Amino acid sequence: MGQGATQPSTNWHLKENAKDHHTSKFSSKELIVRRGQAFLVTFNGTEQPEQNLIFIAETGPKPSKLAKTQATFGISSTVSKESWSAVLQSTSSNSVSISISSPPNAVVGRYKLSVQSTSSGSSSPASLGTFVLLFNPWSSGDDVFMSNKAECEEYVLEEFGIIFAGNKNHINSFGWNFGQFQGDIINICLSMLDRSLSYRQDPATDVSHRNDPKYLGRVLSAMVNANDDQGVLLGNWSGNYEGGKSPSSWTGSGEILQNWKKSGFKPVRYGQCWVFAAVLTTVLRCLGIPTRTITNFSSAHDADGNLRVDEFYDDSGNHLNRAADSIWNFHVWNESWFSRSDLGPSYSGWQILDATPQEESGGIYQCGPASRNAIKEGDVDLDYDCPFVFAEVNADCMYWNYDPATGKKTLIFSKSTDIGQFISTKAVGRDNRVDVTNDYKYEEGSRKERDIFKKARKKLGLEDKFDPTAPTPQEIDQKPDISGKFKVDGSLEVGKDLSLILVLANLQSDAKTVHINMTAWSTLYTRRPVNEIWKDSISLTLSPKEEKHFPIKIPYIEYHQQLTTDNMIQVTALCRVEGGIQVLVQRDITLDNPAIDIQVLGEAKVNKEVDVEVIFTNPIDMEVMDCVLRVEGNDLLRGILEIDVPPLQASEKSSTKFKLIPFETGPKHLLVNFSCDRFADIKTFKKINVTLRKDSAVFFVEIIPTSSYSKLLLSVLAAFSRLFFCFTDLTPTHISWQPSINAGTHHTDRYANTELTVRRGEAFTITLYFNRPQQTGESLAFVTEIGPYPSESHHTKAVFNLSEVGASGWSAAQGPSESGYTNFTISSPANAVIGRYNLILQVTSGNKIFSRFLGQFVLLFNPWCPGDDVYMANENERQEYVLNENGIIFVGNAKYIEARGWYYGQFQDHLLNTCLTMLDLSLYYRQDPAIDVSRRGDPKYVGRVISSMINGNDNDNGVLLGKWQGSFHSHENPSRWDGSVVILQKWRQDNYKPVQYGQCWVFAGVMCTVLRCLGIPTRLVSNFNSAHDVDRNLSIDKYYDSSGKSLNIGKDSTWDYHVWNESWFIRSDLGTSFNGWQVLDATPQEQSKGLFQCGPASVVAIKEGDVDLDYDTLFVYTEVNADCNRWIVYSDGTKKRVYCDTEIIGRFISTKAVGSNSRVDITYNYKYPEGSSEERRVYKKALAKILGSNITEGHTESPDERSSETLRNPGISGKFKLAEPPVFGKDVTLILTLNNLSSDHKTVKVDMSASTILYTRRAVAEILKATTSVDLGSKQGKHIRVKIPYSYYGKYLTTDKRIQVTALCEVMHMHGAKLLVEKTIILEDTNIIIKIPRRVVVNKAVTLEISYANPLPEPVDRCVLLVTLMNQQVKIHLARLAPRERSKIYFEFTPRRTGPLQLQVDFSCDKFSHVKGFVTIAVAPA
Repeated sequence: MGQGATQPSTNWHLKENAKDHHTSKFSSKELIVRRGQAFLVTFNGTEQPEQNLIFIAETGPKPSKLAKTQATFGISSTVSKESWSAVLQSTSSNSVSISISSPPNAVVGRYKLSVQSTSSGSSSPASLGTFVLLFNPWSSGDDVFMSNKAECEEYVLEEFGIIFAGNKNHINSFGWNFGQFQGDIINICLSMLDRSLSYRQDPATDVSHRNDPKYLGRVLSAMVNANDDQGVLLGNWSGNYEGGKSPSSWTGSGEILQNWKKSGFKPVRYGQCWVFAAVLTTVLRCLGIPTRTITNFSSAHDADGNLRVDEFYDDSGNHLNRAADSIWNFHVWNESWFSRSDLGPSYSGWQILDATPQEESGGIYQCGPASRNAIKEGDVDLDYDCPFVFAEVNADCMYWNYDPATGKKTLIFSKSTDIGQFISTKAVGRDNRVDVTNDYKYEEGSRKERDIFKKARKKLGLEDKFDPTAPTPQEIDQKPDISGKFKVDGSLEVGKDLSLILVLANLQSDAKTVHINMTAWSTLYTRRPVNEIWKDSISLTLSPKEEKHFPIKIPYIEYHQQLTTDNMIQVTALCRVEGGIQVLVQRDITLDNPAIDIQVLGEAKVNKEVDVEVIFTNPIDMEVMDCVLRVEGNDLLRGILEIDVPPLQASEKSSTKFKLIPFETGPKHLLVNFSCDRFADIKTFKKINVTLRKDSAVFFVEIIPTSSYSKLLLSVLAAFSRLFFCFTDLTPTHISWQPSINAGTHHTDRYANTELTVRRGEAFTITLYFNRPQQTGESLAFVTEIGPYPSESHHTKAVFNLSEVGASGWSAAQGPSESGYTNFTISSPANAVIGRYNLILQVTSGNKIFSRFLGQFVLLFNPWCPGDDVYMANENERQEYVLNENGIIFVGNAKYIEARGWYYGQFQDHLLNTCLTMLDLSLYYRQDPAIDVSRRGDPKYVGRVISSMINGNDNDNGVLLGKWQGSFHSHENPSRWDGSVVILQKWRQDNYKPVQYGQCWVFAGVMCTVLRCLGIPTRLVSNFNSAHDVDRNLSIDKYYDSSGKSLNIGKDSTWDYHVWNESWFIRSDLGTSFNGWQVLDATPQEQSKGLFQCGPASVVAIKEGDVDLDYDTLFVYTEVNADCNRWIVYSDGTKKRVYCDTEIIGRFISTKAVGSNSRVDITYNYKYPEGSSEERRVYKKALAKILGSNITEGHTESPDERSSETLRNPGISGKFKLAEPPVFGKDVTLILTLNNLSSDHKTVKVDMSASTILYTRRAVAEILKATTSVDLGSKQGKHIRVKIPYSYYGKYLTTDKRIQVTALCEVMHMHGAKLLVEKTIILEDTNIIIKIPRRVVVNKAVTLEISYANPLPEPVDRCVLLVTLMNQQVKIHLARLAPRERSKIYFEFTPRRTGPLQLQVDFSCDKFSHVKGFVTIAVAPA
């Protein structure tokens, strides 16, 4: 390249380099690569390159070697890790290929690459062109290195995101299109850097600092907002968005960034916090810095930096805007991942960046990077902006009453646990929410959290600083006389009336007069009041310990015009207590928009049209106009599609159809935003899986051999064919999974999913069709992979050749072959990990190895395989405990056991996928995905994980929330459920938010479904008189007051019944004697190793008292074996024990019989006969393992027994008997029989109490209280008749329909000799009678007669019959029923399969609910 040489032409090898550098998604035609990694360049016009070429790479306006914005380097033999280098790859007559490497700390940006030949005498280098260099999270030397590949995919390459919003009580979410690889976003991002204040002040220095992610992140946090510079977005929180777009209307960053560029880099109007955060995510991911959005609920804006947020309310309860401080319902910022060499390695990792312009930092509106570790540890003196971020998640709250006339303020209350709740981000690889609160702070209210708070105050000099605005210690310590809260009564939807209940409770023993001023305001999400919607004032008197409910209704017509696009309302009640301090009750409410449904009408394939339908129904009683639908989606649409929708009348449904032509494969997201004059920016999104088109061209050649030329032509074609095979890779063109044969062999033919589902330890057959015959020298092998990080060492990956057992036990054999296809038999080991596998064919041809993805299959546990841990030898038991979809749950109490039907439905549509997803949502998976998946071959591990995932108590996206008291409001009463399928489907449809609500039998029913679905033999077990021993002392303490009323004090309890699961598998960790049935319990009672999970506990270990064995054996042992103490609590606080019963706990332990609906008593499996020497021996053994070996006979002390006495033997006995069967709707009559056991005359005072209770025996309402006395002669017995009228108990009865009656009998003149008599009564429901024909035949309509009744002495309205058959439900509205009236209906259905079907009926009305009946129907073949 001498003087006058032509400009060299450059081949940047765009495709190869982009693939190697993870930059294939960029739309740019310019080379884009990542630092610290080599890229290939080929150019012409050089000779002897190894001797005479010098390369120059430079960036910025004033390239300088000193500033590391220019590098000069020649060709070397090896790559340098510290500097730029070039290695010769190949040469030809007039071209050279060079591999160029940049150091991992190189400046990022657009580079000019030049080459100079030193041998040609040239004085000027020749330009090869430009390329863009980005950060490299895949390079271990880069500050942004992220070792987890799945996280790199999510936080750098993923273009779709989910942003969480709402408030702490009601979290919602919406999709966002980051689009960092679309159009010219990369150029816009680089322009952003060149428009910053830092660049304008000193361009050369600014560019030289662009190798540092913390510098770049800080600059961009300033540039995304427009408060100081030519930034991207102008913030607006006024509620008036004239001259721009409402922040809620945006659905992606691309439109914003493009508008900024098109306008000549004028700020786009308008943004709010989530918009700033989303745009910053786009820019940082584009430049290669791993970044995610974070939502902090109840986020503090501490303007004065005192780690305290002050809010003010006037006498009417109105929220005043008089302080610079504020608490936002939510605030969204960013976390970016990089090392902090300026602080030390312990502060590396996630760093907070916030582009929302709240407070200045260094003279401009920028925030961060603040180390998340520094925030958690209270190191607020570290760079950058740690005090501000610390306050956002940790500040204390002060709520003041302020008088504008006098300027006087009075502290209402303070709280240290309100700020920084449910800190959330999107999960890696999934559209779920992950809670990261524990990464920002220690548990609220804990000693560690308070110590960190004090540490932060000390570092900021606040501990010794006088603050005249701070409350006094006396103000902080004051205690209110009343408490209050707002409860939601109904749905929270725009278009519906808002119904609330103000609940006030008197905490004192004297009456309180309260004056209440209530207001409701529409607010922004920053909680700034906008419009007053409603106000009211009331005065009331609360009796001692009384609770009152005050209903509030705000009609839609009153609030809809006042609502902002945030759909938020703040309701407050300022309560002035005469003679006491004020109480502020407040609640922030987020209303949900109406739903939009997106339907993809066909398969989405590349370059092929597919129709999409968007459906919206107008939910309000008025016309909506100005309807606009906006749609966008990367790789689905080019740009944004905007469609005008005609006006919609009240309740009218709109259906809008449009076409997509996807242009890339893989999972894509379609985002939809619907607006009209009544509803603004209703958002939803749909995940669409785009696949390749399978178009093929087939050519037919017909040859008619009529001469020697024809024969010659045939031989030429044959030779050509052989040559074609040599140059064409052996490729499978089609796979047949042999679904019918495999499903029959593996007992999986009832699963509704379409993919192959097989069981481990047993072979399955596939057929492969190839593009050509296999040639000599070609060999085949298979690869199976499962989980995010398949590994042979973790047994989540196996590579195995034909006719060879692999190291992990997988094997494959080639079966019979025909022209064009080959059969293969694949076997998995009996201990293989269960779940969804990828199956890959590996073809070896000479030195060449290539792989072909064949598809996916699901592998389950195998009770039919003797080598499997879950092997069950009895076929009838396998049919019952794995394949039976119908179950029976036993409920009631030890004296009255009822059977209730339950539909497991483990084979129904989507259930298997839901169960596998459940495993991937667990905390175990989130903590270490690779290890978690590797342990899924162990049924005890899977069972334990599932037991934690069925309940939603650990913030783990669990299936069900439990609730045992109070109203269920708009959610489901646990008694309503009849099966698992509808629960699991709802969980899935609601994006894995816990379903509300469940109780023990619901948790157990759902868990049985999941475990049977995965192949683990499982059954339900009901334990009557089940102990909940919180303090683990093998003693249950129950307390009564001196009148015999049951007291809800003490943590121990005895439930009338409790339902758990037993699963069958071996216990290699304990030894063979502990194999067999294992107890698993998903009901969230007590934590085990930090989570609400229980088991597996060996039933054998429980029976033998081996309570020290894993897992939770002690807790289960006490459920069936604890001793029971009854105590009287006197007014002075002293307690005296009435009696101890060692035999009452753990009675009639029951499960469904194999092959029938009968009850089987399995109590003997859990313990030796009550009172026997063996039972007492085991009890002492268990107690010794807990407390030590020095245990005396009859030890049943409670922890505080030393300060109590045991009452004297009263010398009398007593018991309650029912005079007639207790029937709901009728008066209950009992007879208390008292017997004098001695020859002495006795006068007995009897205090009787009756309360409605839950099945957990928790008292709900006292319905009867009476006192009498009786004289008993020598050995005499007398009867006391007790009547509880329906009018007493009717309105206080729960769906459990239980009443507990107690009689505390005191023998006079015997100094405290007392007898406690108690009885739990279950009121019998009216029978539902289901009559079926003698013969029911498949595919033939059958008519059932269902009769139901009103047992009450009053009429009932709003009668509904819910009929459930498998997963199908029919809701039938019935006519009003007169008192004691019985009626019937006829129900027709057509069974579609043979075998047993369970039909369930649920009857509810306005006076009672969930009266149940079921019948099992034997469906015969036609």
